[in-house]
Amino acid sequence: MNQEGIVKLISPSTVLERIATAIPADFRENIIVIGSLAAGYYFFGGNPKLQVRTKDVDCLLAPRIKAIPAGEAVANRLFDDQWELRAEGDWGNPGDATTPDNKLPVVRLHPPGSTCQQLSPNA
Repeated sequence: MNQEGIVKLISPSTVLERIATAIPADFRENIIVIGSLAAGYYFFGGNPKLQVRTKDVDCLLAPRIKAIPAGEAVANRLFDDQWELRAEGDWGNPGDATTPDNKLPVVRLHPPGSTCQQLSPNA
């Protein structure tokens, strides 16, 4: 089985703590974690022994009026902290000044030291 086919069990609390630490404090209120990690935290967040199978953290930015500047600031901070752009797939290239707001691509990043598209509980 190749690396992409392997999905590790992770503690939702551990991953959310890591994400919260990486996000600039003044933008945390703009980030909404959704998807399997959010569901895992809702159901298992109080018990670190209970884990979920996921390979990424899905987030939205709100309110909409602050989404673009907040997203830009968060992405720049993560780049400064050595996170790397996930260049494969449909979202491999960032938008630029000529990209309409409603056509800006999703930013997909790997944490520092990541060797695959997964968050490791020990990374």
